Amino acid sequence: MSPTQHKDVVIIGAGLSGLAAASELNDHAVVLEKNPKPGGLVQSVCFNGYWFDHVLHLLYFNNKQTEKRIKNLLGTSLANCGGKAVVESLSGNCRFPIQLHLSSLPKNIVAGCLQDIAELTYREKRPYTKNFKDWLLNTFGNTLCNEFMLPYNNKMWKRPLQELVPANFNWNITRPDFKKVVQGALETDKEFDAYNSNGWYPRPPADSPVRGMGYLSHMMSREITGLRHGHTIKNIHVKNRSIDVESADGNYTIKYEHCIATCPLPQMSNICDSLPDVIRSDLGRLRHNCVTSVALNIRGKKPDNSELWRYYADENIIFTRLIFMHIFDPLSSPENGWGLLVELTHRAEDSIIDESELTERVVQDIMKVGILSDADEILEINIMTADPAYVVFNKDTQAIIEKAQNYLEKNSIHTLGRYGRWEYSSMSQVITDGYALGKKLNESLLGVVL
Repeated sequence: MSPTQHKDVVIIGAGLSGLAAASELNDHAVVLEKNPKPGGLVQSVCFNGYWFDHVLHLLYFNNKQTEKRIKNLLGTSLANCGGKAVVESLSGNCRFPIQLHLSSLPKNIVAGCLQDIAELTYREKRPYTKNFKDWLLNTFGNTLCNEFMLPYNNKMWKRPLQELVPANFNWNITRPDFKKVVQGALETDKEFDAYNSNGWYPRPPADSPVRGMGYLSHMMSREITGLRHGHTIKNIHVKNRSIDVESADGNYTIKYEHCIATCPLPQMSNICDSLPDVIRSDLGRLRHNCVTSVALNIRGKKPDNSELWRYYADENIIFTRLIFMHIFDPLSSPENGWGLLVELTHRAEDSIIDESELTERVVQDIMKVGILSDADEILEINIMTADPAYVVFNKDTQAIIEKAQNYLEKNSIHTLGRYGRWEYSSMSQVITDGYALGKKLNESLLGVVL
């Protein structure tokens, strides 16, 4: 490759947000991706005939234009698979969201939940809450928090909940409507939709080379002409608007008018040459959790359950969620088998448990919760890690993000995506944001008055 190149827009990362932005910019942009496949964390892997998502994603739409574009792109290969999930609380199980489906829990738990939520609903003023733990308590009350919300989130975040702030990730926790809470407590057949109830998932033809949610990444990438895999960013020269790139075809420098950075925001401290010391130091203080996905190839009759996944509150159970891949896509496994995806989290700053010890514990806890039958046989176990997975928000996080973004934006570096903007956002949202930023920059390059 030429040692020095030029492109109007350089996009770092071929995740969904980067692909969406590139689809708006066409020949104005090049996408640099270090991995051999597009999608970022939205990738799927086949282990001897069993398909698993690297991290489970369910697509739901909160923007009509994005919905139209993605449905046009995927056509009949995008299926509505609902959003039914089950919550295993400390005293029983019920449909998700638990606050709207209390009827199957013990009567004393139901009574306590109703009393707490009634008091919270009809008190004169909702108190101001500074931390996530208090926000949960002031939203759901002590009974429901002790039954599910606190043990589950303790296991999920693995850090004191009072040190987290209820910002950015509370969009998927429903504030209960008291009338619906009562209905869900009295009527066993009453079903209320969760935030992600209208869920979509790819179900491509049987001969498709890609399955799972990775099919979405695959199809979006086919619209991009300037996608380069195996290209690693070594340095961003902020003031010179140039990037040093390493690739198997040779190292080169590419100059740009605008850079879209979808890589995790803290990584900017390692690759930007003129980042102010205070910003570099602050970015080092950002924290996140990782997700380990344990994929089990199981030979046996597919379970008759209709739920997509099950949440587990018991902190003595190692995993937070069990996911049934055959419900998402019946062709994700052979006819005589099914795939079980096990999710557990750990803090990025903690050491990772030994893989053999991890798989032994996972299988032990799966047997404990009664998911496998005596006739089921585990053929193969594979482990995948998403790092980062969940952004951790404390009292300082938002200020750190804004300071870094303001500096980068002034130097024509635009952050984008869940990790580029260091936020807790959905697939639909990052795609929408990518389209919007790509359109804005495209119009700017064409001289359109914004």
